[in-house]
Amino acid sequence: MKSYLNRSNIRSLGIRNNNPMNLRKTYINWKGEVVSNNAFEQFSSLAYGIRAGALNVLNKLKKGRTLTSLINEYAPPHENKTQAYINYIAKLTGLPKHSRLSADRNTLFKLTRAICNMENYPEDRHLVSNQDINAGLNLLNNHFHPSEKARDGLLFTVAVAGLLTYSFIKYSSHVSNNSK
Repeated sequence: MKSYLNRSNIRSLGIRNNNPMNLRKTYINWKGEVVSNNAFEQFSSLAYGIRAGALNVLNKLKKGRTLTSLINEYAPPHENKTQAYINYIAKLTGLPKHSRLSADRNTLFKLTRAICNMENYPEDRHLVSNQDINAGLNLLNNHFHPSEKARDGLLFTVAVAGLLTYSFIKYSSHVSNNSK
């Protein structure tokens, strides 16, 4: 997997840490995390850093965040020019600022791409490709909400199972009553 860990020729700290979304160090033990004394997380590969940042955003999306509430939490005003951050992300993604965002892969890809751009110097942004973002998102496995099609299929399966159970109980009751 691609890694830029501690490469001194790269200006952006996030990319040097394989953490292009610039997650601060927390109590969370991320997959691929490298132990360090830095204020920001470090990862063994760019894909693991993208995974962690994207999972952080995805968990906020699952709570029904709007772009504005998401960025206010992700990049708080005491550390960032949050309104400029919101405007930049909205412009880059085309996502509405005040509507609830979907927790799907397409939305997460757009947000991840835009946040990586915002968090790193322009001359380093090319180091995080769309392929890199997809590699990180692929590491999320089953964290996405099921698609409507999959959800509908699950509901159909549950309905059929319920109907079969009901039919079996009725049949068993009928057989039991007739054998007396």
